[in-house]
Amino acid sequence: MNRIQQQSEQTTEVKPFVVEERVYLRTNNIHVKQRSKKLNNKSIKLFKIKRNIKGLSYELDLLKKMRIHSVFYVFMLQCCNQFISLQIIKTSVEPDEKYQVENILEKQMISEKAHYLIK
Repeated sequence: MNRIQQQSEQTTEVKPFVVEERVYLRTNNIHVKQRSKKLNNKSIKLFKIKRNIKGLSYELDLLKKMRIHSVFYVFMLQCCNQFISLQIIKTSVEPDEKYQVENILEKQMISEKAHYLIK
């Protein structure tokens, strides 16, 4: 058996995507404004699949400002695990509660608001 026959037998199986499913778009062949390819993201944010085009190509619902063609081959898409949900734990201090601050260790400005690391 020659090498070409072995490679044709070792084809990778492709999981078909469903319309309206959300997938990540890989940045393999997409020009992204980043100085270093090494520091570039491997995939762009989640996009919704509009329709399937001839089996292995899918049309995505892209942003208008992206200015790229909206049809991609299946290997440019990465499955998104939709069952994992982000859990945001938000703790807030009631305005009535007072705490004794021993020392301010660090101060950061996040979204034009001061955040303090205290002891």
